[in-house]
Amino acid sequence: MKVLMTCGGTGGHIYPALAIAKELERKYKAEIYFAGRFDSMEENILKPIFPFLKIRAWPLVRGKVIENCKLPFRLLLSLYDACKAISSSKANIVIGTGGYVSLPVVVMAGVLGKKVYIQEQNVVAGITNKIGAKFAKRVFVVSRSACAEFDEKKVQVTGNPIRQIPNKNDLTTPDDIKDFDKIVLVLGGSQGAQGVNQKIQELIPLFAKNKKWALVWQYGKNSLPSSKSISQDHKNIFLKEFVTDIYSYMNSAELLISRAGASTITEILALGKPSILIPYPFATANHQEANARRLERENAAKVVLEDDEIDFISLVEKLLLDKKDLKEIAENALRLSETNAARIIADQIFKDSQ
Repeated sequence: MKVLMTCGGTGGHIYPALAIAKELERKYKAEIYFAGRFDSMEENILKPIFPFLKIRAWPLVRGKVIENCKLPFRLLLSLYDACKAISSSKANIVIGTGGYVSLPVVVMAGVLGKKVYIQEQNVVAGITNKIGAKFAKRVFVVSRSACAEFDEKKVQVTGNPIRQIPNKNDLTTPDDIKDFDKIVLVLGGSQGAQGVNQKIQELIPLFAKNKKWALVWQYGKNSLPSSKSISQDHKNIFLKEFVTDIYSYMNSAELLISRAGASTITEILALGKPSILIPYPFATANHQEANARRLERENAAKVVLEDDEIDFISLVEKLLLDKKDLKEIAENALRLSETNAARIIADQIFKDSQ
């Protein structure tokens, strides 16, 4: 079984594809290839792990008419590269998990008669996966509420594939936070989230008052908090551009504050952690808020919008002091978790190939 995976742009597209690829390789000895852009996030993450085939791809640029006039010619180049990638990999199966780079590969695979699969991470589907689904044999979605976006005959609810999470018993509290009574972890993403960081600035007085509470603030490389001296002034506030041992910090925290990307939510649920989700307001079709509201309806997370006029300090403090509420949110989160999605998807693809 030769499989060509295609994804790109964000970790939300890349890590589900990687999880599926590893399961297909581990369980069914599949020969895996990836297709993506040159010098991209997907190349940096995937090329060290699997053979990586480079293709050219360009997004639709809103508000730039002249740039978009080039798209028909660029699409032909993308389709040509996609055809070469499919041919050189000799793939009989193509799996797309989203991002504009995946569209030409999925379309060309459909034209060439390959078996095409789509995996959609969000409750509200992206345009690439909506188009790609027309060529797909099956579409794997995160929840029942996501089914309406696709042909019901093709849809299978699997949950969202994620990286292998270590057993909670094997995770230890990192040394820098092990002496604190309560820990709040902020997940700003690898690139940073300015809206989240602005909210976290409001919490500094809370941690100035409670010296035995720790704030681990992963702010991202493009979004440094306005004051670099925060960590110097407050020994219980830890500024981190990126957290390498992320699961140890997540598992140690009483509360997580995060964006509402599909992969991050899936990891939060898998670890059964209470969270405050702050959706990215400019996500396509507002899918991050849809992701977050699904959890809110089940009391598996709290949702705060960037422009909500609330007392953020009071919300965080109240949650940290209310063990019963935190426990209930954690239990609901764990109840909603799906940790077998990659296995379910791999099993179904193998079954279809027989």
